[in-house]
Amino acid sequence: MDQGNKGGFHLKWPWNWVVCGVFVAAAWYFIGIFSLLLAALFLWWQKKRHPDAVPQGGYCLDRTRKRLARLLWSVLYLFLAAGGGVVFFMGFGEEKAEISDWAVWIVSGGAFLLFTGCFLYETYTDLRDALCPAKSRLAKSIRAQLPYPDEAPPVEELFAMVDRDIEANGQWFDRVAIGREWVLGDDVTSIARIRGVFPRDEIKVHYSGGRRQSARVVELYIVDDRKQVQVTGLRSPSELEMAVTCLRLRAPEAHFDDHSRITQFLDRSDEDWQAMERDFCRRRDQRLAEAEEQERLRSRSVPVTSQLPRQSKNQEAPRRPALARLSLSDRTGATRDYESFTRRDVELAGEGLAGGKYTVVALFAGPRYLYLKAGDKLDGRVTVNASRPDPDRLRVFETKCTDRQAQTWLLEMAEGTFDPDFSQWKDITKKLEKETKK
Repeated sequence: MDQGNKGGFHLKWPWNWVVCGVFVAAAWYFIGIFSLLLAALFLWWQKKRHPDAVPQGGYCLDRTRKRLARLLWSVLYLFLAAGGGVVFFMGFGEEKAEISDWAVWIVSGGAFLLFTGCFLYETYTDLRDALCPAKSRLAKSIRAQLPYPDEAPPVEELFAMVDRDIEANGQWFDRVAIGREWVLGDDVTSIARIRGVFPRDEIKVHYSGGRRQSARVVELYIVDDRKQVQVTGLRSPSELEMAVTCLRLRAPEAHFDDHSRITQFLDRSDEDWQAMERDFCRRRDQRLAEAEEQERLRSRSVPVTSQLPRQSKNQEAPRRPALARLSLSDRTGATRDYESFTRRDVELAGEGLAGGKYTVVALFAGPRYLYLKAGDKLDGRVTVNASRPDPDRLRVFETKCTDRQAQTWLLEMAEGTFDPDFSQWKDITKKLEKETKK
């Protein structure tokens, strides 16, 4: 536990849940279900006093641990199943003279089976997510965002990858955190893979027993490039609106629309979806190119002496890591871009190029890029294009090599050690400039 001047008394995981569990077990005999409400009030009070504190273990692990609170639903399902079971099993030995007696008996049996299934499913998923994070829904959603989910790193690295972005760049909107690379909700979404955002703010009205009852549904729907939908429920419509505004800045090329049109968006044909993907990539590449050009012009306009501090001879200038992007094209012509990937993903991309799975593999890192195009029946060698930023201009070189050499260069590019002897390559800079002017 922590006790400081700023935040005051604070219990960390798992002691906060242990204290609540002991309290509920001891107080249930005296105050019943109100002990659960008091325990929930204590957890809310702890969060209220430390709103900006980074959870122990990170944001992702904290999100999986909070699944334990959903065990309250399991308790409710258990009570409902017990009620239906009592009526159903007591009706076995009774004679049923009227149709209503049979109806009550059948409905109670159905309710018993339904709520028993809900109890088992809810209990299993909540305990699985809280106690086995590697098998949790959140971990599965992160793996699904990587180029090769089956080759994903351990869950600790997956969660750390998202936690670093949220801690450094995250903006919180109720239960949704939006960083520069990831969106953390009930699922995790890579911002580079967002293709559609559909906010839902509806008031559902139904009548029961002559009474009008209404409930407000506030949810954020995100569609990625695989047509997979990630849904997160929020409590405040204003927070939903601000989250959508933030996503417009983070993913300006994505499609934003009302939730009522999400079905129409998902029902697009494969041809329409591929056309949308090409247009998405074109607009994104254009935006990134304009941003790089503005950054280059801004760096030229600022004097070097005012931009960098004085350094000793043995001290290197600080470098800002360039934004990397891995692009894969298969034989159908479909191209997928990934801004979040691991070294193993790069290895598998090289193997896929050699094995015929991919026709083009490209790796971009700021102004530098490596473009690999698989050979054909006439020439099985890989065509390689690589850029080299010189002081006066950006030059592009071309050569042909074996599959093994291409895989080696691809890994070197990913590790930042790619530095071949370009004197043996063909300079195609002028050729590309002429094609661009056309």
